Amino acid sequence: MGAGGPVRIKVPFTLADLDGWRVTAGSYRDDPERVAKGFELIVKTQDPDWEDVDAMLDAVFSESEKQMIVRAARTQVQALVLAGTLPGTVDNHVPITNPGWDPNQTGTRNLLVRYREWIAYGTRNAVPKSVNWSKLYEIKQDKKESPTDFLNRLKEGMRKYTPLDPTSQEGKSQLIFLFLGQSVDDIRRKLQKVQGADARDLERLLETAWQVYRNRDSRKEKQMGKTIANATVAALRTVEGQIPPRSNSNEGRGVMRSGASAPLRGNRGNQPLLKDQCAYCKQLGHWKKDCPRLGKSVMVANTEEN
Repeated sequence: MGAGGPVRIKVPFTLADLDGWRVTAGSYRDDPERVAKGFELIVKTQDPDWEDVDAMLDAVFSESEKQMIVRAARTQVQALVLAGTLPGTVDNHVPITNPGWDPNQTGTRNLLVRYREWIAYGTRNAVPKSVNWSKLYEIKQDKKESPTDFLNRLKEGMRKYTPLDPTSQEGKSQLIFLFLGQSVDDIRRKLQKVQGADARDLERLLETAWQVYRNRDSRKEKQMGKTIANATVAALRTVEGQIPPRSNSNEGRGVMRSGASAPLRGNRGNQPLLKDQCAYCKQLGHWKKDCPRLGKSVMVANTEEN
């Protein structure tokens, strides 16, 4: 802590830091926007000075890529200086050699902060964009992807494959067209029903898409409940079909005094008799008129009458 407040102390980057950022950055030419965001994150968390930024450029980028980035930054500054909107010279804002800015002095610190912003600008814009609209049209929403995640993918694709800025009016108009046409089926059908000014409002379309996305869960729950109910009814019907019909214990002549249950009259269950099956006791080997059980029952009945 100095007399005027907090004092910034320089802690140089280690080789491990620089090598880790190089690996994380990946291929710069394939995705300059991603690399620029990584650079801005390092600036925000590490507060590098001019020498640190120069070391990062040497470690993360090839020599030709570094030159492209610095050139893009200086070209932009020069255009603003010539237009009279930025005071000073190009070297004041994007110096090629170490200017010795003191991060603890307000004036020079402001120059350092702007310098890092110019380098971030150069990182984003140094690589000429190869316009490829077909790549943008290939971005489709996945079934489980949220509307916001899908819209963000469209924005990233627009930055990567076209010269359009997603935040510009032209970029927003194109995003509306893509969002309407390339959303998943159920969301797209709902969006196509939006009319009037809402159909030209990206935020309104996003809100509508979220309504459909959230309602999927309630529809799934209702369908699951219906499926379970149908399965339960089917199972109950199957069980009922397997239970044999209850017989009427009062049917027939009741219990004989011999203790044996009297057979039911007629063919139980309407099942046909076999050729040599007794119609009375259902045993094989004799007919009803020769049934020994029938004769025994008759004898018992006669004895009771006497």
